[in-house]
Amino acid sequence: MDMSANLGGFAASLKKKNVWVMNVVPFMKSGKLKIIYDRGLMGTTHDWCESFSTYPRTYDLLHAWLLFSEIEKQGCSLEDLLIEMDRILRPYGYAIIRDKVDVVTYIKKHLPALRWKGITLKKSAEQGIQSAKLPIGNYLKMSSSQVLTVNQVFEIMLKFVETRDWKTAFFHVIPQRKRGEAETGD
Repeated sequence: MDMSANLGGFAASLKKKNVWVMNVVPFMKSGKLKIIYDRGLMGTTHDWCESFSTYPRTYDLLHAWLLFSEIEKQGCSLEDLLIEMDRILRPYGYAIIRDKVDVVTYIKKHLPALRWKGITLKKSAEQGIQSAKLPIGNYLKMSSSQVLTVNQVFEIMLKFVETRDWKTAFFHVIPQRKRGEAETGD
């Protein structure tokens, strides 16, 4: 489910995959639903200050792009939205939350209560999938939060595959404002 679908770009990028995506457009932007339908996608409008009728299904993946910031502007509870996401997400499902750093930092504080913290690491260990931490600390000191977006991690990995140099990958992707002094690692 794309919880804040805009024009359906997330679903369109997955169109050739064998997946079903529900595009949810904020009810105040319902005019965008016609564009989603014109692209051959399915969708609906919804106010995330209210619960979402999911019967009879739950979702494997929830994508929330700037949704929490929008909810906050409306004066609705971010905690209630997290609880709603937990309700409609299948066990061991995934949530991609893309938002402002301060909003994501606030959300992270509530993840242990939902038992979301570390669930990906736990699941990968159970399934024998190798995981690793990026060696950022070997090459630079972050001047702010060490939280990176999914897109940044993906870009770092692509740059590393291209150059085989972690320092180049980190300095190419991580914004200057987040970087502190460079370290001397290899």
